[in-house]
Amino acid sequence: MKFFLNNSNYKRIAEVVDSFYFDYVDPNILEPTEHDQDDDQIKSLLFDFEESRGWPDELPPISITFDEDVDSYVILNGHHRWKAALDFGIDKVPVRVFKSDPVFVDWYLKTEEE
Repeated sequence: MKFFLNNSNYKRIAEVVDSFYFDYVDPNILEPTEHDQDDDQIKSLLFDFEESRGWPDELPPISITFDEDVDSYVILNGHHRWKAALDFGIDKVPVRVFKSDPVFVDWYLKTEEE
């Protein structure tokens, strides 16, 4: 995603920064929203974890949000990374915690794919 510098984009950038924060959490507390994961991709991630002796620096954090309906943190993006971290035994994973604004979360995840 590219931002051009003007007043409206400064406001947009501020909203993005204010809409999530980074943290480290136990992967066991996270709830998946997808249950079909590609085993080959998980094996590749396990290899990366082994090579790095933990979470590789270049690997993005898992995107999560708190879902009041299930009273838990749910995974928005990063199901393969989450599963590989569980299988590898990583006790704390980096996460990007979105505030529970579904409109913003949908917008952000769409722009993250671009």
